[in-house]
Amino acid sequence: MIKKNEQDLSATDMIIAKEILDNGIDYNMSINELAKKCYTSRTSVLRFAKKLGFSGYSELKFFVNDSDYESKNYQYLEEDLADIFKSMNKCEKIMIYGNGGYESIVKSTIKYFLEELGILAEVYSGGEEITAFTGKMLEDSGVFIVDFSDNFLAKKLMLQIANIDCLKINIGLPQTKTYKADYSIYYRDQKSEFKFLSLYIKHLEEFFKKYKRHL
Repeated sequence: MIKKNEQDLSATDMIIAKEILDNGIDYNMSINELAKKCYTSRTSVLRFAKKLGFSGYSELKFFVNDSDYESKNYQYLEEDLADIFKSMNKCEKIMIYGNGGYESIVKSTIKYFLEELGILAEVYSGGEEITAFTGKMLEDSGVFIVDFSDNFLAKKLMLQIANIDCLKINIGLPQTKTYKADYSIYYRDQKSEFKFLSLYIKHLEEFFKKYKRHL
């Protein structure tokens, strides 16, 4: 929902969004308490809720705490992927970057789906390999960046390629205007890390199913 309404969100809205994505909203938290945590006003919080399509703060809080939050979030992440798929079709090469154990699982999943579609991809990790992502290398390319641990290297890479004309798909990092990702998959999980990871695998499966139909 944040990605869908990003153009209408101010810098203050993004601060509120990050707080909610990182820490949720406790049922007992008042609008004034959330505003205080975000160093803003209750009016700004209410305005943020309405920009996302809620009637007010209470409805936003209910949505965030709903037991079906993950599945609803999955549905709201759906958007018109036609332009993304068109860009993927034009990519001469695909690169996948991520550093860590969970990241490795998701990177392998992406590589597997791409191979099933007849697309070869190179997998990267670590700070030294970031230097390979230059404007010349990324020409007519696509990049998947996977990060679940708020790793500074992944952020560095997103910032490094933000203004390079290539397809950028961000998985795990909260989306910001600075990163300029073409497509972003992000979930805030309140349960277990296993559930957290499975949501990404599920979404990637659906993503590539749709891409296959698009071919």
